[in-house]
Amino acid sequence: MDPAFTVVVPAFNEESSLPGFLSEVLAAAGATGRSFEVIVVDDGSCDGTRAAAEAAARADERVSVRIHEKNLGLGAALQTGHRAGRGEVHLWLPADGQIPAFLIPTFLQAAETADVVVSTYLRRPDSFIRRLVSWVWRRMLMERLLGFRERIEGPIVYRRSVREAFLPTSTTGLFCKEILLRARRKGFRISNIEIPCEPRRLGASKVANFRTAWKSFRETLALKRRLGREAP
Repeated sequence: MDPAFTVVVPAFNEESSLPGFLSEVLAAAGATGRSFEVIVVDDGSCDGTRAAAEAAARADERVSVRIHEKNLGLGAALQTGHRAGRGEVHLWLPADGQIPAFLIPTFLQAAETADVVVSTYLRRPDSFIRRLVSWVWRRMLMERLLGFRERIEGPIVYRRSVREAFLPTSTTGLFCKEILLRARRKGFRISNIEIPCEPRRLGASKVANFRTAWKSFRETLALKRRLGREAP
């Protein structure tokens, strides 16, 4: 029997954060009283992330692990979880713990009246430079190239019907925006919630760098071309 919901936890070099965060996820998910699965996707880590994930899977049968032999990007990790998930509701949380696991019931409640739930932050503990880059990215690229005006800052939640309707192709953070764009085209119900975002507990961000930004730019151009060729 398929679980009621799936939690995907993408992780890249998060050996210090992952064990504690998975414990919080299991506690929060278990408190809902619903059946669930947790899928950890190790995106080519070169530290002890894989070992930590596999230890969690041995300790709890509700946890499974998917391995990328090399780092492919956040969107690629979410794609792997997207394909592997069996739950009626599908959500993801980053392994760094910035999105608290106690929000799982909030996400599930929002999904009761929507097919896709997008999240924005009440306040994000970012530097001025990162906020400026995010604003430029949203206004100059997403709006100009894709006509995309919504803010999507946090995880996205979606129902099985959305997961079965299409397979996102983005391998960067564009993954969530692509789901929203495609879901809107197909007439799915969409809602938005505001959530807290906490400072990283340990380590540093793996996505705020020029390489990821350049890859995201190229994927945005490619997605614009694909959407232009596809029928709504």
